[in-house]
Amino acid sequence: MTEKREKPVTVEEKPSSDRSCLILAFFLFVLICILMCHTSWEVADPGGDRNVTFDTLRAEGLQKQAQFLLDYVVTPFVNSDLYTLSDQLEEKVPKFVPFRGNVGKVRRVVGEVRNEIEIQTGHGTRYIVAEKPRYKEDLYPGDDFYVRDIFTLGEKNRPVIVFLDCDSVPQNIVDLFILHLVKATPGRYLVLATSAKNWTVPASLGGPSGLSKPLQIPTLPTIKERRKLIEACTSAWDEPPGEEILYVMANRTAALLHRETSVEQEIGTLCKLAYRIGLELHEKERRRAGTGGKKIHGEEISVSLKNWEDALASIVSKEE
Repeated sequence: MTEKREKPVTVEEKPSSDRSCLILAFFLFVLICILMCHTSWEVADPGGDRNVTFDTLRAEGLQKQAQFLLDYVVTPFVNSDLYTLSDQLEEKVPKFVPFRGNVGKVRRVVGEVRNEIEIQTGHGTRYIVAEKPRYKEDLYPGDDFYVRDIFTLGEKNRPVIVFLDCDSVPQNIVDLFILHLVKATPGRYLVLATSAKNWTVPASLGGPSGLSKPLQIPTLPTIKERRKLIEACTSAWDEPPGEEILYVMANRTAALLHRETSVEQEIGTLCKLAYRIGLELHEKERRRAGTGGKKIHGEEISVSLKNWEDALASIVSKEE
């Protein structure tokens, strides 16, 4: 009998083209991972209260800041096409607005600027918050890639608004923003930047001369904090104000908060004067109504609210 010999099994070598495809796929996978890990900008809409406008700023005592932003930022930005026709685009329409103050407060003001622009234009904006890069600078020097990517988002009917905290991002990124803004078209890009330091904006960016220095956004007492302050100031009065009048006091005294003088002193003096005048007006009305000069009791103060509010409004208008 003859033995059958099995043929040795040979392993077929894969063509070099297959090996190249595998290598290419590997490098593509690594590249995608790098791009995903190094995404450094919050492109999605951060949300927030879209109904808040400059009226909120005015109610909090920032009337001058609200008017300044309306005159020099919002209105020129919205009407950029009109300035194009008059050859004043670079001179009148801002691309970079500097702020100084608490970053949380400034960020809220920036949100109100955005809301005001959307109200006046009738369409949305692309809002981006520039954050600190998540990569190590010595491993990936691709800052310009990310900044340039933001400037590709500009659309004619949907301007890009960027919030840039210059104290939290590297200086080279701030410099790159300014470099790209110099070439950007006014009315399409608006960078609203903040820093706790005293700083100036490069003249190469153009725009209104009033925007060369940062707009100060102070941290002022909120309406709740003012109410507590007023309640403490008025607690020793013969006729302490009720809840309704305390609220009116807190709301209307915001007009004085932009001053350099002591907020406590301003509010206390103003409310005391207005409250006394309000009581006097109420007494006169009671006399005219034929109730005589009967003393006003604390529980009756609520009926004098209109007189008291008129007195406060009159004093505030004179003080302004």
